[in-house]
Amino acid sequence: MYILKDNNYSKIEVVLLCLSLTILSSFVLNLGSLFVILSPHTKINNLYIIILGITMVVGFIFIPTVILKRLIGFNTSPIRLINIYKFLMYIILIFVVSLFYSVKMEEIIHPFVVATCEEYLFRGLFFSLLLTKFSKFKSIIIGSLIFSLLLHLNGNFIENLLIKLPTSVILYIIREKIGLQESIVVHWLYNLIITKISM
Repeated sequence: MYILKDNNYSKIEVVLLCLSLTILSSFVLNLGSLFVILSPHTKINNLYIIILGITMVVGFIFIPTVILKRLIGFNTSPIRLINIYKFLMYIILIFVVSLFYSVKMEEIIHPFVVATCEEYLFRGLFFSLLLTKFSKFKSIIIGSLIFSLLLHLNGNFIENLLIKLPTSVILYIIREKIGLQESIVVHWLYNLIITKISM
């Protein structure tokens, strides 16, 4: 999908733009986490989910979309990147299936917000941006390296390299072959499984 009208930037500038937007998104997310930590509220878990949702939408969707619109002429809305009917069908299906298991609502919502925002930024915006200067293969590798090693910088380096990097490549392939809504759903399910395993 060609969503960028005017990309006169060099290859290195495009990569630096992706790196900068990743750092900015992480910074906005960390500001939200800091707000929750410093908050005097007793129901931290609910507050955390709300603040996480707001800061992720602002940092991973709104700000990058606005910046790309101003710099390059990004000419689509976030909704146009996904098939909304398929996406809603997947959401309903996962919520219905989760009713049969002992899954709390916040255990579903938190991974959903994270998956949606990360997929929009990396498999939606960055992939489209990188494809204007690089081959599909190189775009997937560059995007996956940024996703696994910069976005998840706070994680274990070896784990990021051995687990998050290949997972990211798979998510890029799913996005390319099937669609962004499917990569969001697979990422969401992956996060749900990891959340349940780590409990």
